[in-house]
This record gives sequence, C-alpha cells and structure tokens, in this order.
Amino acid sequence: MLELVASLRRMLAPEGVLAFTFFDPHYDRSLSDPTQPSGPALGGYFSSHGDGEDAGRGRWYVSIDDVLYVEPGDELCHQRRLGKPLESYVSFFTADYVAALFPEAEVLPPASPEWQHCCILRNGRGPTAARD
Repeated sequence: MLELVASLRRMLAPEGVLAFTFFDPHYDRSLSDPTQPSGPALGGYFSSHGDGEDAGRGRWYVSIDDVLYVEPGDELCHQRRLGKPLESYVSFFTADYVAALFPEAEVLPPASPEWQHCCILRNGRGPTAARD
C-alpha cells in the first residue's frame, strides 16, 4: 500500500487530492449501520480463529482465503507475492495506523451505512496548501 500511495502521489497535480478507503477491523459497524451487530468488525473473526486478544491488538492484518495474518510484513505484500487464482485477499488497517503512516492526511470515519474509512491526502505544492 505504501508504494502504491507514494506512486499515485507523485502523479498528483499541484493542487491534487488523493483519497482511498480502507477497512478498520476494530471499527464497530453498528455506529454507521444500526442493522449491523455491535462490536469490532473482525471481533468474531479473531475469536473464531483462536487468535484471541493478541490478534485484536494488531494495527494491520491480511486475510487470505479466510486465514488471518497479524502484521505479516512484506512476505504477504500483494505487490510482491504471487497469489493463487481466485484467492481471496483482503487487507485491514486501523484508523490510528493509517493516521500514523500518513500524518499529513485527513482520516474520516465511515459514512452511513458503509464501514470503510477514508484517507484524504492533499498535494502540498499548490497555492491552496499554502493557505491551510
């Protein structure tokens, strides 16, 4: 993700904006959609896979074919590894972790009824950025 975001940022116009969404596994989906059960989005996943509290403390996760990896490192990077045909690959990042990775960004909570957060990065080279 970091390489992709850096590459896209280099292509921004002087006053350009880059936004991307991400899933926070700790987000309580009932906050944006009352029809959803309360509790962390992946809370049941952690407990059902025997990962317990240690998994619940992670800052980012990868799920490949329903196997959860906690902060796995580059070995499971989607840009570097060769996946299997039709495999399910999903990345999750906590909102705090995304804010730490991109301290200049604005990280917004999900808009109802969705549960994806949004990270907004503004190009700092334009005249608008100088006024902020």
